[in-house]
Amino acid sequence: MKKWIKFDKGTIFRDKTRDGLLVNFLKDYKQEFGGTIIAGCMKCLESYHYEFTKKYIMEQKKQAHKFELKQKYNGIQLGANGQPRRNGEMTEAQAIELLEQHPAGKDLFEVIPPSYYDVKVKVKESKKPTKKRK
Repeated sequence: MKKWIKFDKGTIFRDKTRDGLLVNFLKDYKQEFGGTIIAGCMKCLESYHYEFTKKYIMEQKKQAHKFELKQKYNGIQLGANGQPRRNGEMTEAQAIELLEQHPAGKDLFEVIPPSYYDVKVKVKESKKPTKKRK
């Protein structure tokens, strides 16, 4: 399904052969989104292409999203009067604060980016204890 992002809509719409891009695009669209397909309507075809593009760009953004709370913790507060933390609204700094200060910590999150752990390892390595000089 993600293969349709590689093609521009003109390329897809021009290939009207029996087993061409347009036919396969419409099959995949119907499988993914359902509904009635109107193959002869250019405005409809553009709408279908836009929906595919929007869906997969949003998925890519979501994957690029740094931290994601588990669904049952979406809206959790840090402290008694803390601001609710929700996926999509939470900044990276807020997520790190929640991760490091909440008793459940990493168990709250569905996704913790590997870059978070990379930074933690670098910080620990740079804080090596120094020997006391007498």
